[in-house]
Amino acid sequence: MSQDFQVEGVPCGWNHLPSPRVWDDGRVTKETRPLWGPVGGRYHADDASHLTHALRALPERWRRDVLKHYSALNESEGRSGANRWISDLAEEARSFPLRLGADSEEIRQKAASMAKHCARSRTLAGALPWCDRMGVSAPHGETDDSKLRRLCDVKWWRRKLFASHTQHVDKFAREFGLVHQRRGVYVSDAAMGLIQARRKNARLMLEQWEAVNELDQSFSLAELQDLSVSNPRLRRNEMMTRLSGTESRAREVGHAAAMFTVTCPSRFHAVLSASGKPNPRFTGLTPHDGAQYLNRVWANARRWLNQKGVHVYGIRVREPQHDGTPHDHLLLFAPADQLDEVIRILRTWALKDSPEEPGAQKYRFDVRRIDYSKGTATGYVAKYVSKNIDGYGVDADLYGNDAKNSAQRVSAWASVWRIRQFQFFGTPPVSLWRELRRVTDGEVSTPFAEAVLAADEGDWARYGKALDAAPLRLFQVWSDAPGAYGEPKGYQTLGVATADGKHSLLTRSHNWTIRQMVSRPAGDRNTAVEGFSPWSSVNNCTGAPATNLQEVRQPPSPHMNQRKGPSYASPATNREPPTSHIGQKRRRLPSLGLVPLRPEMDAWH
Repeated sequence: MSQDFQVEGVPCGWNHLPSPRVWDDGRVTKETRPLWGPVGGRYHADDASHLTHALRALPERWRRDVLKHYSALNESEGRSGANRWISDLAEEARSFPLRLGADSEEIRQKAASMAKHCARSRTLAGALPWCDRMGVSAPHGETDDSKLRRLCDVKWWRRKLFASHTQHVDKFAREFGLVHQRRGVYVSDAAMGLIQARRKNARLMLEQWEAVNELDQSFSLAELQDLSVSNPRLRRNEMMTRLSGTESRAREVGHAAAMFTVTCPSRFHAVLSASGKPNPRFTGLTPHDGAQYLNRVWANARRWLNQKGVHVYGIRVREPQHDGTPHDHLLLFAPADQLDEVIRILRTWALKDSPEEPGAQKYRFDVRRIDYSKGTATGYVAKYVSKNIDGYGVDADLYGNDAKNSAQRVSAWASVWRIRQFQFFGTPPVSLWRELRRVTDGEVSTPFAEAVLAADEGDWARYGKALDAAPLRLFQVWSDAPGAYGEPKGYQTLGVATADGKHSLLTRSHNWTIRQMVSRPAGDRNTAVEGFSPWSSVNNCTGAPATNLQEVRQPPSPHMNQRKGPSYASPATNREPPTSHIGQKRRRLPSLGLVPLRPEMDAWH
């Protein structure tokens, strides 16, 4: 007999399957006949070809689970129900632009193909249909030319296809019941593998490129990444510094604190937590849909709070439940006499949707007041911050999994669904804090002195008080230099300035270019490389402040990053990689002079 029904990823062999036989006198008997096909499931002989065709539409790692579930449906709902289910499953899998089992290399090849198709179209109208065909959103741009440039760019297609594909994979896995505490917790194993492979490739790329300045000082992009908040440890340190400072100021003014938990209605949950079985109320909503729901709940609650003159501030931590459905933890500070009103309003909006469904009153909203005599609010929320970043100081998650491994899965979940895990509100801006921490030389005079010293010492509470006394903002200059898609680069940050724009403090003075690394003599990190022209330019490293803004503040030009003027960097030709001090106390600074801005520059802000 021909072995027609070979399915990769599923053991195949000879099956003795029941087959009806109709005799001439009308009698029907059941006989068994040998058939080559998938082994491990119970199905009718006449369904083997159909089953094999459906299984081939799915990734290999899922085929055994699908066959097992198909066999169970055969027993409970009969052939008709089982075949309808697997047909719908295969049809949905084949409706995706890329195979569910596509890997990073296949995505790269498809991106290159799409870019070529769009380039041949030559017009935006001719290229846009490819977006619909591949299931990605049309590009955003200021002009039709910039939109077409994006459609002809392999990198743009690679980003779009990867984001779309990982979401399709995880959505399919959630609906099939492969994301829960007994299987792939938080995110599907398939999506997790794609994210890990992409991050590994990105890290290899960063190790092969470097940033070099006008002094031929260079650092690999991987080193610079490790010194930024992209490093989980530094991100956690900065987060805890901000939390501690916020609580310190709240306690100084006598504000109370409470920890809130808000979860989504049952229709967002794909799997029942107790049994791991499919949730009959699930409507196919994704984690992204859940995040949008939680955003609406918080937006409506804040609107009511503002209308009643109640000021709240704190942090929101968004994390997944076992099946990937998001829920929010909010640490809120408010005047003690207004906390009851905050609780009432949040409860109202958290339960406004489907308040009568089973378990809504018990599980969908929770609040715990913080008793300062028993501990700090920062200590209470620290575990939520840690287990969603790197698992530091946490042994296991809620489901008994290793915290460090769980943190990686949570990070992958946030990447797949583009979910913002942490958000502060009602607190000083962190962008100014990071700019002020770039200052490394000189003596600082008012109005920057207090804010610079507070940021330098890692004192968030003092930094907030400094901004209350002397408000600051980012010092930015517009650049008409074309970016990757022919549009102006826009505002470029050079430092910080007073709110009225009369004084500024530069935090960036070096001109940096990004280029591919070439081999250097051992131990020599800063030897100039001959014959290498940079492909892009950035101005994003700490330098001593300029004492004259005349050149810096000239109207922007396409050559803004190659501006003339004196160099304020140290002439040293060798130095160690810059170190990061996020959340740590650093040395006090010498004095920096203030730079008065010209009056005609006010219109630039």
